[in-house]
Amino acid sequence: MRNLIFALIFASSATLAAQEAPTLTPRLPVGAIGPAPTQTHDHDHDHQVDEPSKDVSPAERLRFLLSGYHYFPTQEDLLKVAEADEVAGMLRTIAQDIDERPTMRMKALDALMYFNDAATLVYVEHIALNDPAAPEELLRTEQLMQHHAIMTFAKLKKKDSVPSLEKLLSHNDIQVQMTAISALGKHGGQPGLETLEKAAPKAELPAVKREFRKYVKF
Repeated sequence: MRNLIFALIFASSATLAAQEAPTLTPRLPVGAIGPAPTQTHDHDHDHQVDEPSKDVSPAERLRFLLSGYHYFPTQEDLLKVAEADEVAGMLRTIAQDIDERPTMRMKALDALMYFNDAATLVYVEHIALNDPAAPEELLRTEQLMQHHAIMTFAKLKKKDSVPSLEKLLSHNDIQVQMTAISALGKHGGQPGLETLEKAAPKAELPAVKREFRKYVKF
């Protein structure tokens, strides 16, 4: 009887110890590859622009299209906002607004490459060919606007932009020179390349020579 009591006490203690023992996660050897965590990154989703509400104004819809980080609107996207002249006018308004975010202004200027109405051509050519006069706090943005305008002007007028952009090849700012070289080489057609061939031998700075050599041999 006494032995039976001791056996029951021992069995109860063993059961209780097993219940209270913590569950240990097996340790992986150093260098072993564990199970991959569940993917939760935003990159797992397609980058698509959500459509804004149908009751927003054309101006708000345009700003929505320009605000995308991974997406630049097509001409078709912009023409869904309003008629071409109206969209071009709104883009010029955004581009000229000094209180607007610089990135938004430059995107608006870039988007003007889809519109070749007279007002747009005059505006873009003026920004491209005239050095910005602005307060110090705005000068950097205005200078960047000039570079964007040079490329937009070349895209709009193609070989007809050559006589105007040729003047910038002797600009006192080598960054403007290099943007003009790129614009002529990419969008100026054969007249643009001939202009670069004529101007290239006069280049002195290595950076400018490298830019010329992207388009012509000399």
